[in-house]
Amino acid sequence: MSENHRVFLLSGLWLVWALISLGCGGAASPNPGSTPTANLGANPATLSFGNVTVGTTSTQKVVLTNTGQASVTVSAANLSGSAFSISGLALPLTLAPGQNTSVNVSFTPTSAGNSSGSVSVVNNGPVSPMLVSLSGIGVGAAQASLSPTSLSFGSVTLGNTASQTVTLTNSGGSALNISAVSSNGDFTNHNNCPSSLAAGGSCTLTVTFTPSAVGARSGTLSVSDDASGSPQQATLSGTGVNTPVPGASLSSANVVFGSLVVNTTSAAQALTLTNTGNAALSITGISSSGDFAQTNNCPASLAASATCTINLTFTPTAVGSRTGTLSITDNAGSSPQQAALSGTGVNTPTPSVSLAPTNLSFGNELIGSTTTSQAVVLTNNGSAALSISGLASSGDFAQSNNCPASLAVNASCTINLTFTPTASGSRTGALSISDNASGSPQQVALSGTGYLQHRVDLTWNASTSTVAGYNVYRGTLSGGPYSKINATLSAGTSYSDSSVVSGQTYFYVVTAVDSSNQESGYSNQAQAVIPTP
Repeated sequence: MSENHRVFLLSGLWLVWALISLGCGGAASPNPGSTPTANLGANPATLSFGNVTVGTTSTQKVVLTNTGQASVTVSAANLSGSAFSISGLALPLTLAPGQNTSVNVSFTPTSAGNSSGSVSVVNNGPVSPMLVSLSGIGVGAAQASLSPTSLSFGSVTLGNTASQTVTLTNSGGSALNISAVSSNGDFTNHNNCPSSLAAGGSCTLTVTFTPSAVGARSGTLSVSDDASGSPQQATLSGTGVNTPVPGASLSSANVVFGSLVVNTTSAAQALTLTNTGNAALSITGISSSGDFAQTNNCPASLAASATCTINLTFTPTAVGSRTGTLSITDNAGSSPQQAALSGTGVNTPTPSVSLAPTNLSFGNELIGSTTTSQAVVLTNNGSAALSISGLASSGDFAQSNNCPASLAVNASCTINLTFTPTASGSRTGALSISDNASGSPQQVALSGTGYLQHRVDLTWNASTSTVAGYNVYRGTLSGGPYSKINATLSAGTSYSDSSVVSGQTYFYVVTAVDSSNQESGYSNQAQAVIPTP
């Protein structure tokens, strides 16, 4: 048997070629007439990393061994699975028969869950590539929390002990390794927590308070572990007190009910009685005076720090200010506990109407014309809603309004009135409002004066000459004197004089004016008698 080796360097990779003269016979052991073979084995052939915390690395070794009779050459090691990596293998690598080498395989999960992969070892043996299967499970880190994070033991008599519990929970995906549990001050701890708390598990820590002096006492429960935020801590507080005594306190020293109709009952108002001491409060009596009544759920013995409720109502028996007292008799040093009670009795609520103004004068207005509107404001200044059943005006007066059927207390609405005289002379009327207030209907006096406007219409014959226009003259005596009454030349042959006065007689003449502003003499005179009125 003969064996030749050739080695070539190609593109930075070592390629190993083995030219083997093959003969007859088995490959298990060399013997005359057989050809030695290379055989690469891996131990283990399957690598399981189990549970590994996300973000951490676990490393195991795989031993590659040449179990054949000829040298084996490893030319490549290919890796699959993003969470896995290999190190410690320099390639190309030649192993003599029986020789081995170690390969480090690491698992670094980046998220929780199962991961798998393989190492594929390329060699010149009969099994190439040789596979090493890889698997592992990424698990979340341990997460520790205490509940509650603060304990208040209240008041404890010197020489006595009080206990409370705190729960330690591992809400992460890996076991929580607990290295120490401690407390300080007047507080001690006892726990059933193991040194390793499984993922999702919890255990209980018992904390006791034994005050060593009177007054506020404080401390801290501390749990050291391998979770983030270690140590986990809970604040501890309590108060050392001497021999227990009861205490009594009311939530308010004054209860005010406001105004209420005589002989009606208010809604209840509540007072809270608290035992502020550290011994039971013995209650021997609860009473109220005046127009006030009470009901309560207070027991004969109220435990330390406990509360009960006293409900108070007010039923005024007369109009005016009403006062009373709530009194609680007990074994506290400040007994009796008292609260001042007050309210006001009022009559049955009624509406009341005010009008502003109470009369309106519209002055003089041409018959058939309508004045600008004037407003009357209606206000309910009573203590109940005003029901408005009707709004009307009489005479030559008209009204419009925005008043609702029910006008709330202190609310207002507006009534707008106008005057349209139908005859000359003084005109009167009234605005009338029907409602449920006393004195209904409410009224506003309305007045105004109508007058008739007279007018004289003049016409004349056109001049036979070419003229620019005409002037109109008026006098109160026949034959003049006359005064011009048109401000500008009248282009036509008619004119209306509306500035006349009733009962007066007027005399009119007309002149023609040419383009040179030459004016003619007076025309013949026309007479107009204005009637009265």
